[in-house]
Amino acid sequence: MSVVVKDGMEKLYHNTLIRAMGSRGLNEFARHAGISAGNLSKMLSGQIAKPNTLRKIADACPDMPGIYEELMYAAGYFQEIDQPNPVSFHSPETLMGVVQIPVIDSLEGSRNQIFHYNRGRYHTIPYAAEALEAEPERYFFYCVNDHALSPRLHPGDYVLLDYEKNPQNGDVVLVRVAKKESLLRRIRLKNGKIIVYGDDPGITPDILGKNETEIFGVVVGAVLLNF
Repeated sequence: MSVVVKDGMEKLYHNTLIRAMGSRGLNEFARHAGISAGNLSKMLSGQIAKPNTLRKIADACPDMPGIYEELMYAAGYFQEIDQPNPVSFHSPETLMGVVQIPVIDSLEGSRNQIFHYNRGRYHTIPYAAEALEAEPERYFFYCVNDHALSPRLHPGDYVLLDYEKNPQNGDVVLVRVAKKESLLRRIRLKNGKIIVYGDDPGITPDILGKNETEIFGVVVGAVLLNF
């Protein structure tokens, strides 16, 4: 079944594709990108392409750094996680530029080591949240490594975390237990305890003491499909 851009993103998706094409016609650009003209025509009509197709389009635009990330955002692969207190987002038409956000691969060591010395690599994404543009140092990416939050998130997806945001009941957070195990789970705070649970009904909730638990950030977004 074809997937079509929704929620007011059609214009941004279409315009980003048109900008990528530049002065090249549909057939010429499709040939440069190694995709069919029919497929490109469907995309211009609103059909979402897979990330590997968007990569081909970006590769056909070597003079446009950041175009892959813009295409991924316009196609909806950069998505806000549903939360009780949703983050304020710019409208797509006001997006300006991109920002580099570090990927943290491990929660080993002290908080200072993790956030300032053990950053594995960086990913470039469009500005999405207001604070992301004003204070990008608050954010980092972390790779999902289990099915606890399926069907929304799967292993290989990346979540964007704000490590200065105060968690609320129902938020998805990155938790370190006993300075060892790292979990992406929803939380509920009750009677001095932290209850962590998943969206997958097969995941058994755990009740943790605050003295054995560190919350490293609240999930405010996700990039899906192994970006």
